[in-house]
Amino acid sequence: MKDESASVVKGANIGIAMSILSVLSSLFLVIVIMIIKINLGVADWVAKLSDVTETITGGLSFIISIIFYIILIIWLRVSYGRLHDRGVVLRFPVWWSVGGWFIPIWNFFRPYQVVKDLFVKTNHLSLSNIDKWWTFTIISFIVGRMSFQAGRAVDPNTGEGFLAATIMQGIAGVLCIMVYLFAKRMVKEYLKVESDLVAAED
Repeated sequence: MKDESASVVKGANIGIAMSILSVLSSLFLVIVIMIIKINLGVADWVAKLSDVTETITGGLSFIISIIFYIILIIWLRVSYGRLHDRGVVLRFPVWWSVGGWFIPIWNFFRPYQVVKDLFVKTNHLSLSNIDKWWTFTIISFIVGRMSFQAGRAVDPNTGEGFLAATIMQGIAGVLCIMVYLFAKRMVKEYLKVESDLVAAED
């Protein structure tokens, strides 16, 4: 259990660091765009560097988020499965701890319900971090989709819409930081409860 939890915490820390870089990159690019718009002039290499940096950090952030969610799903499956193995009556079949993430419509609420059940069935009454984690997860998903659509809507000839797309990507990065932060707190909280349960059983 500690291995899965440690992996989630480590993944969250990497995700936070990468998201901070992504937000700073977006901020840098926004400043460059604004300078260009008011005709102050920007060296070509600065404009190209800001654009390339934004592309790289955005791509890496996306890859890291996918890896993080794989690790988080593994943690949830192992944790929920162990409760089942102890004979605890769970609200959902164990397979929902994985399947709930991938079934359309259900993936907007089932993962949250499974994690909540995990905490409730271990008599962990504080659900604050779970609520915050899932709230930011949903908002982050919505803003991420909006950012993606804004990027596709940019006019390749005039660059119209590029500023708005960059700002949206920066906002998405800030939301990702919050998702990672509360996911880390949530997992660390449960690890303590799980450790206390194991100690009590021994």
